[in-house]
Amino acid sequence: MRNKLYIYGCSGIGKSIFDSVKRGETKYTEVIFVDDDKSVVGSEFYNCDVISPDRLVNVRDPKDEIIFAFFKPYDIFGRLNKIETFLKEVGLKSASVLDPQAAVSSTARVGQGVYIAPGVVVDSDAVVGDFSIILFNSVCSREVNLAKSTFVSAGCVFKGSVNVSKSSFFSANCSVTRDIHHHVFINAGTVVSKSPKSDSIVSARSEVAVVPLPESVQKAERRLKFLHP
Repeated sequence: MRNKLYIYGCSGIGKSIFDSVKRGETKYTEVIFVDDDKSVVGSEFYNCDVISPDRLVNVRDPKDEIIFAFFKPYDIFGRLNKIETFLKEVGLKSASVLDPQAAVSSTARVGQGVYIAPGVVVDSDAVVGDFSIILFNSVCSREVNLAKSTFVSAGCVFKGSVNVSKSSFFSANCSVTRDIHHHVFINAGTVVSKSPKSDSIVSARSEVAVVPLPESVQKAERRLKFLHP
């Protein structure tokens, strides 16, 4: 029996996920968006109905599936916990959507709740952790390991055997040649040639600059929201 897919987040990523679902051999009878923003609940987004998380808890069928389409830079701190907590509450399986125009090796391991966009290459023995998002034309070379809740924007390249710890954010066109610790934000166009510390922003100017984030999660989130709203 075919079931519904819920996309959590009325966002550009959500639109891309919807398009990838429609390009493939869809197993879903309907796609519905879920959002926290009360101003969009009850309306339509991308020609789909939008409901609240509370409404989803009441109407979902256990055979339905959900994928999470929200990921701002400041989400590196709270996104993973929010997803895991909500999944326990709603009792749904988290779907992975791999666009048919992506090239994913048969030996790669892709976790639950992952989105892989068109043009992405995931090479042999690479690992993509749960709830990660990899956008257009990015390359994960052989044996790359992306931990849970990693966001990879368009055009990024990860050198073979690089390890990325959970909850980091890579802006467009990054080149990553060294391991990355958790809670790191990498600015667009940066060539990461040495491992930054956890809880930091990596920025490319004439040379790479690493700026530590405040120890307080709330202050760190505010700084990321200010720099990258």
